[in-house]
Amino acid sequence: MVVAILALTFSSCDFFSKTRREERIKQKIDQEVDNASQLIAQDHVNQALELLEELSLEYPNRPEILIALAFAYSTHKDFSLAASTFERISKLDGSYQENALYAARAYQEDNNLMAAVENYCYYLKFFPDDFDTWRSVAESEALLKHHQKALEAYFFILPKGKLSGLDYAKMGNLFFEVNNVAQAEFWYAKAAELSDGKEQGKLGLVQIACQRKEWPVVEKLLAELDSVEGDRIDKIALVGVRRELNQWKAQKAEEVRLEKERKELEEKDLQLQAQLKKEGEEKALLQKKLEEERVAKQKLEQELIAKKQAEDERIAREKEEAEKLKEKAEQAVLLAKQSEEKLKTVKLRQLFDQQLYADAEKLANELASSSSTLPADLWFLLAQIHFNTNAFDKAHFDIQQAMHADDQNVQYAFFCLKLLQKTEKPEQLTQKLKETKEKFPQNPEITLATARAYEKIKQDKEQAVALYKEFLKLAPLDHKKRPEVEQKVQLLSK
Repeated sequence: MVVAILALTFSSCDFFSKTRREERIKQKIDQEVDNASQLIAQDHVNQALELLEELSLEYPNRPEILIALAFAYSTHKDFSLAASTFERISKLDGSYQENALYAARAYQEDNNLMAAVENYCYYLKFFPDDFDTWRSVAESEALLKHHQKALEAYFFILPKGKLSGLDYAKMGNLFFEVNNVAQAEFWYAKAAELSDGKEQGKLGLVQIACQRKEWPVVEKLLAELDSVEGDRIDKIALVGVRRELNQWKAQKAEEVRLEKERKELEEKDLQLQAQLKKEGEEKALLQKKLEEERVAKQKLEQELIAKKQAEDERIAREKEEAEKLKEKAEQAVLLAKQSEEKLKTVKLRQLFDQQLYADAEKLANELASSSSTLPADLWFLLAQIHFNTNAFDKAHFDIQQAMHADDQNVQYAFFCLKLLQKTEKPEQLTQKLKETKEKFPQNPEITLATARAYEKIKQDKEQAVALYKEFLKLAPLDHKKRPEVEQKVQLLSK
């Protein structure tokens, strides 16, 4: 019993001792924290930090020290240490979870958005109705491009009716960034209906209208935004939009101009077509008239041609009949003339045979003057008559005419040589004989005459012998001159 009483007495003393010690520590901490606050107020932040850090080392995990230290870090703009200290405080026990909110804000100031979101979410586990913090989560997630998480935060607030027009605009931005244009347009429109989101909502609608190339809508929205005073919107951000709008206006103006020109050209074309149609009708009428005139003219021409053809045929028949009559008459005259010439020719031959050369020459001249053409044999007869009357020039003319009519007649050629003996010099005669020999190389008589010319005129025995021998080859065996020529060859060859 005594022992129990003593134990109870000592236990009570120990409790009171601890309580008094705790009170002294708390009093000291409060005093030091107050001193640090005064130093901060006096802008001696570094001294305050040294004081609080030493105090924290002496009394670790004391919330009042850590809270003061965290705020001192914040004042010193050392947001990283402030954030980690606030986060440490929030995890001490269930009484300091609100410090997670301060930690999140400090992390946000330090641009550590991931840590900020983590602390915001930790805080909201205990204070889920803090809609401003939900909004901070949404904004941080949006900055991290966590579109779905940001939208989830906004949609958590939505049923509570705590979203502002600016929140709607930000939701529209999130949907626009993930190409959900329909949802973006819906939330931009809701934002534009509220005074605190009107400008941002219309800016979002401008983006969508630009994307859709709905330039009249863009123009209307920009006109509404231009009426906003102050710096509630970033008008510089609209410079690019205005440039595109101006390009569209210029293009639209050009299209209007071109459309106007097109309509003017179309109207002119219609007028031209009407004019061409009228001219075409007039031309068709004129062509019809011309065609009728052409047909009438053609018909008249055909009638005239038919008449002329009939007249020509009549004239041709008459001419043909006249030609036939003329031909018959000419034939009759020709027959009469030929009959007369034939009688004269017969008479001429009779006179020649009777050697009545004077009468024969007279009759021959009549024949020559009465006819433009005489047969070769008649010319030859005339040449013989003139030869016998010593009219050698006329005889020469006559034989030339005969030879012209029949140049292959050896008799005519031989007579010509006979005539040349009377009229030409020996040298010329020899040359003519040579030419005649070349013309009639196979004629023995010509060959013999040429041989005699070489013997008697040119005194060329060698050539004469050669020609005599050629004669013997050409002449038939029973030729009457053969013995004489053979004798000549023997004589001249000695």
